Amino acid sequence: MRGAFDGGGQVEFAAVAMQPGKPQAFGVLENGSLVFGLPGNPVSVAVSFEVFVRPALLAMQGRSAIHRLRAAFTADASWTPPPGRRQYLPAVVDLAARTVRPATAGGSGSHLAGGLARAHAFAIVPAEVETVAVGDVIDVMLVG
Repeated sequence: MRGAFDGGGQVEFAAVAMQPGKPQAFGVLENGSLVFGLPGNPVSVAVSFEVFVRPALLAMQGRSAIHRLRAAFTADASWTPPPGRRQYLPAVVDLAARTVRPATAGGSGSHLAGGLARAHAFAIVPAEVETVAVGDVIDVMLVG
């Protein structure tokens, strides 16, 4: 990816402390076009789009509401987020019970695209949280 932009404008590549979606890029090409460089795995792309690209595009349109609705839900399953990185876990929510659980059993890998089809939301777990336990209150970004 870096080679495609070598000498072709001002593009910054960075590692962001989030999972999935750690590698990111953003810049301006020589012709003035903005460019977003997203990770390669499907869950990483979906999360990166929701966290970075969608809000930027809406802001450029002059919209005032640029972020998805967020709400607090209670975890009805436990999981272990990655250490030192904010986690955006594809999740299933029960609006009536106000609960959230992972959309994919057995992990949160950025290649597990099947979880995206089942996900109504992304559970957002801060980097300092070591374990999510049943009953914990979790911030949730509603996407579907």
